[in-house]
Amino acid sequence: MVFSPIAKFLLLKNGVPQSKIKLLSIINLKKKSYKNKKTYNFIYPASLLKHKNHINLILALILLSKKNFYPKVLLTINQKTETDNIIFKLIFDFKLKVTLKYYKNSIDKAYKMSEALIFPSLNETIGLPIIEAYNYNLIILASNRNYAKQFIEPNLVFDPLSPEDIARKIELFLTKKKFLKKIALKKKHKFLFFKKKNIYSQL
Repeated sequence: MVFSPIAKFLLLKNGVPQSKIKLLSIINLKKKSYKNKKTYNFIYPASLLKHKNHINLILALILLSKKNFYPKVLLTINQKTETDNIIFKLIFDFKLKVTLKYYKNSIDKAYKMSEALIFPSLNETIGLPIIEAYNYNLIILASNRNYAKQFIEPNLVFDPLSPEDIARKIELFLTKKKFLKKIALKKKHKFLFFKKKNIYSQL
């Protein structure tokens, strides 16, 4: 049993017969509407691990600052003691509008206060924040990697190894925000789900 078409494709590629593969999903995609005040342009909920690629996001924000774009970005951290001196120094030196907050449990409020998800991670299994962001009706900007497209097509994708490309897509969001939101409202997610025996099965 697999939970995404990409996982199924990898099994087929490695010689597993299609008859042996069952494609299921335990994920319920359902957009909700929130009228909370939007404090942040972007949220990136991730620990400061290397593969989460915060450094290229910060470098992209520096490039934007040179064009007088200062998006408000919320970075969540998993531990109060979690620090990255390079990231903190760059944020301070370039006067970036980046907020780092520690969330012990739910970050429900943080999603509601944000307009969009920015997700530059280099590698994930599912990329749960992308699904969460969809459910909170956020615009999604994500790495152009397979994991990011398993269940939902992001609104914008970028090369996570290129601060220049990340900066371009952030600028596109900031300048074409209303257009992207209008398109996102009409756009349906890739897959149709139905409830059967407490499992969301994929058609």
